[in-house]
Amino acid sequence: MSDSPPPTTIVISALASGPIPPTAANATWPNVLHTRVADVVGQMGPPPWSRRLIADERNLVTLIAIRNVGDELSLRLAVAMPPAMHYASPCEQCGYTDDGPRAWCA
Repeated sequence: MSDSPPPTTIVISALASGPIPPTAANATWPNVLHTRVADVVGQMGPPPWSRRLIADERNLVTLIAIRNVGDELSLRLAVAMPPAMHYASPCEQCGYTDDGPRAWCA
């Protein structure tokens, strides 16, 4: 006699016959259909900052502005596949102090 629970039945209610577009599309970030980098930079202000642009079942895309050693803005686009997360570490040189996983960057 076994004390293990009975097996679980998994029901798949929808099958895809081929590639389908991501299911999330919003009027605000993340997952805005059209994003202009200049608009994001204008809203976020001076670096350091990061902004999640896409967060769906296929992609995690984050625009990152690190403090730069010059007068010009430096941007980095971090692209990953879920369930990956972006980690930002403190930087003594630029003064950035935020640390840890970023599931959402508002």
